[in-house]
Amino acid sequence: MIHKHVLFAFKLCGEIKNIKKYGNGHINETYVVETDGNYRYIIQSINCHVFKNPKKLMKNILRVTTWLSHQDENYSGIEIIRTKKNRIYYHEKKNYWRCYKFIEQAKTYETLNDLEMIEEAGKAIARFEKAMEDFPLDKLYKSIPDFHNTQKRLQTFLKILKSNPMHLKHTVRKEIRFILSRSDILGIIEDGIKNQTIRLVPTHNDTKLNNIMMCDKTKKSLCLIDLDTVMPGSILYDYGDAIRSMTSIGKEDEMDVFYVDIDMEKFYAFNKGYLEIMSFTLTPSEWEHLVDSSIIITLECAMRFLTDYLEGDVYFQVEDPMQNLRRARVAIRLVQKLEEKKEELEKIIQDIKVKIISNG
Repeated sequence: MIHKHVLFAFKLCGEIKNIKKYGNGHINETYVVETDGNYRYIIQSINCHVFKNPKKLMKNILRVTTWLSHQDENYSGIEIIRTKKNRIYYHEKKNYWRCYKFIEQAKTYETLNDLEMIEEAGKAIARFEKAMEDFPLDKLYKSIPDFHNTQKRLQTFLKILKSNPMHLKHTVRKEIRFILSRSDILGIIEDGIKNQTIRLVPTHNDTKLNNIMMCDKTKKSLCLIDLDTVMPGSILYDYGDAIRSMTSIGKEDEMDVFYVDIDMEKFYAFNKGYLEIMSFTLTPSEWEHLVDSSIIITLECAMRFLTDYLEGDVYFQVEDPMQNLRRARVAIRLVQKLEEKKEELEKIIQDIKVKIISNG
């Protein structure tokens, strides 16, 4: 719930007309605020359980948005609205609030069937990575340390299995066995970063479809939003999460996993857009592990959803006590489908690569 004194803390234009909850995010509590004069703003309560240092988090976002605006004079992404005391967040007791200018005539999507828009989503992620590639890594605060360190995620998972805080382990033995049987692949990306065959670069780290703003009129991608997890990482994290999010058939918490699969046309469309921009940037090892990364990140998500279910839903927002378990089962099914179709997916990537290189 948001109180009016929070709204009055920010430099909003006009008198407040309407306030309502907004979006389907799992982490932060989000509202859209309308004022007279046709102004709209996004106001969020930062989840301090997830983001331990909101002050550094907001400094991170300020640095990143400033950098992006300097890279592109037509930048139309996140714009921070300061408080009346000229701060980039508002703090009251244990709560931290932030305010962004609402990006008009654009929206995000939970799912897309338009292949041209899927291609645009691939371009949006690639453009973000290209714009950020020279950003100094030492200026990026790690808002969630080891966010995509799948080996450490596994250690956390094992600790929760051992402690079994909610006494639920016996209900998910099949899911636990599936994840543990694939633990050997979880170190591929981190090992590549250590031996420098995979680059450590600024990455978004949460490249779900609903974090990409699309123009209502042109259907072109405008920008990536939700910059909370911009940190040093591998582009394979961004790529893998995008494949998981955008090419899956079925909802993230699908009731019947029988309907979950990979849409090969969407896979082609995304890669066509993404690789058009990134193909001459990727290292040989990054090329080699593109499909692997989608398996790794999807398996990581399964592990995170199952961990949260076993802990009592302390991280992801849920609408019912079984939602995180359904999310975990969907991710497991998606891993199976990615494994089944791995050779076919790699051939699609290779064919796109050949076309791009031949067109030079």
